[in-house]
Amino acid sequence: MANSISNFRAKCLKYDNGLAGIEPPKAPFRTSEYYKVISMYKNISNSLPKIDGDLTCYENPTAKASNAWYSPNREVVFVNGMLNSPKDHMDAALGLSLLQMCKVIGVYNASSVSEGTMNTVNAVVEDLVQCLGDKLQWDSHQIDRDLVKLQMMLEAGAGNKQKSKDLVRFWLARNKAALTLFDYLYVNKGKSTTIFAHSQGNLISSNALTGLFLLEPEALMNITVNSYGSPAIFWPDGISHSSYSYTLDPVALLPGLGNSLRFSTSTIGGQITHAYENYRRDDATFVVNAFRWGMLRMTASMDEEGLAKALVDMGTNMGRVTKIFERLQRAHYTDSDDVALLYIEKIKNNPALLQTVRNAAGLTKVLKTCLEEGWTTDRERKAIAAIS
Repeated sequence: MANSISNFRAKCLKYDNGLAGIEPPKAPFRTSEYYKVISMYKNISNSLPKIDGDLTCYENPTAKASNAWYSPNREVVFVNGMLNSPKDHMDAALGLSLLQMCKVIGVYNASSVSEGTMNTVNAVVEDLVQCLGDKLQWDSHQIDRDLVKLQMMLEAGAGNKQKSKDLVRFWLARNKAALTLFDYLYVNKGKSTTIFAHSQGNLISSNALTGLFLLEPEALMNITVNSYGSPAIFWPDGISHSSYSYTLDPVALLPGLGNSLRFSTSTIGGQITHAYENYRRDDATFVVNAFRWGMLRMTASMDEEGLAKALVDMGTNMGRVTKIFERLQRAHYTDSDDVALLYIEKIKNNPALLQTVRNAAGLTKVLKTCLEEGWTTDRERKAIAAIS
């Protein structure tokens, strides 16, 4: 296997140098059998991934048991970060399934070290080396040069999409998780896809999406990416991208000034943490902060209309919507009544969703609390009646 990979890389170097007559070789890392496997990924296993790049479908039993709140036909993708054991990956994917109330397709980014040595200094350094390699692939300051170079190589095989695809797959093959994600996205191109990426998983996602962009830019129009603690700077055009970061997350600070200081990033201040579990735990705060402006826990302005629409878009995920309204009522009570009013008025045109809200006792309680505090207007009284 080592010799075949070595020979393969040598051939690609010749192709890279522009020697005539050299076909872009096919990566030995995936065979036609892999596509039979990837077409069966929807079989729910809730099992531990075995190797780097494994694709596994997870479904949280508690989420599934919620019946009306669960979306059985929806799925999202999760790519984990550095120093994650198979169990870490599985636990995070199952937690995301509960948060999103749907199936999760886990793309496993394996650590380069054994689970027993994962907390050692050497382990951190080894995984950082792989992370740096991902960053330098298409996320470095030479990104424009590299993209032009690759585009020229793609055009060299003009008229042969398979050759171009093989070339992109080779460029991605140094990280098997990136290659798996690219294959998954390619197989599912044209479908609405949402990716949740943590830490190094963002570099993996960025590289896979860039590969897809170079082949078929239009395929990115239906893809949404949610980044947590991201060290990635570059994302290809066409995707819908949201970023979430603790202001003192050391990994998010890696791109110079850091994604955590960008106005386009929803942030939480004060915490020095990078753990994905903390990001999932603070989901409600991150969602609210994505629509507010301010500092030192003072809100200068809030996009109440935008937040209400985002809550409606969460559909029947009543548990998540409830936690967000609880956060609003607790930390932003002067805005909570307006958001609650707009939310109810929007769902009144969706009888099925309105009935689901009525049946969610915890949500109706917090909505009524938001609307009843202080002076209650006629519009607010009508909204209360609509959910009663």
